[in-house]
Amino acid sequence: MAGLMRPSYTLVFLLAMVAVQIPALATAAPPACASNACTVSVTRSIITNDWGTTFVNDTVRMNATSAVSSLTLGIPSSLASNLHQISATDTQGGTVQVNPLPTNQTGKYQPYQFTFPGSETNYTFTVKSVFSDLVSFDTSSSSYTFSFSAFPVVDATSGSVSANVTVLTRDWATPVTTPGNATTTGGRLSMPSGGVVLVKPFNATVWKTTFSATGTSQNMFDVTAGRTVNVLNGGRIRVSDAYNVTNKGRDAPNIVFSLPSGASAISCNDLIGQLDPSNCPTAVLGDGSVSVTFSPRFSTVKHDGAVVPAIQ
Repeated sequence: MAGLMRPSYTLVFLLAMVAVQIPALATAAPPACASNACTVSVTRSIITNDWGTTFVNDTVRMNATSAVSSLTLGIPSSLASNLHQISATDTQGGTVQVNPLPTNQTGKYQPYQFTFPGSETNYTFTVKSVFSDLVSFDTSSSSYTFSFSAFPVVDATSGSVSANVTVLTRDWATPVTTPGNATTTGGRLSMPSGGVVLVKPFNATVWKTTFSATGTSQNMFDVTAGRTVNVLNGGRIRVSDAYNVTNKGRDAPNIVFSLPSGASAISCNDLIGQLDPSNCPTAVLGDGSVSVTFSPRFSTVKHDGAVVPAIQ
């Protein structure tokens, strides 16, 4: 009987080998974009809030002659340490995976691979990025300089890429942008001045817009914050926010904080104690949120000075 069992063991072993080897015969994943296969357009908008945080939104439209599964776009390596968040979604709400690739030292840029949920020939997705410290202040000229990447950095796997950018300059006074080919009007900087520009591979240019600190709401604050939430009788909630704010911009008469909709009975404190309500006026904004304007007990928030407000 033992001799008769050996062929059965051999058969089972062969079947197991076939079962393991079959996945290796599967079709390879579709390739990434290439310049001869993909055409990509990028519409970029950039806005920096009053505190100096910059938000970049890219709408990316990809057309390919054959199915592709990913696209690589990057940012200048000099701005990589300023990037704190990046995410992407498509027009159906699907998540596009974003993975950093090794820094390209030759091209001086940080590439990111955007991997689609499936294989695509026509695909649109949105990329949202958050940067800090792109605004700097020059005390000698009393001016700000905003450094930004107008277009994504591309390489041979990015396809043929064209792009344009709009920077919301809001109330920035007399902005001057270098290099040129930008038009600023009505609180918007457009580049190029009209239409789109073909993005050259490995172009990691960082543009700079300089504007006067006079007559603008722009500030530059470094902030750490902590929040304490207490649940009171009857289901009421008391929220206490403590901040440590260092002013890296011009002298500021006040600091404006934003609280969620429904916030009420608001008071402000500093290291001495509770401030007079005139140092802590509030206003309900159009979206229902509540702004709180904190004014120091004495003077202003000086350049490189710090304040420690607490809001309840």
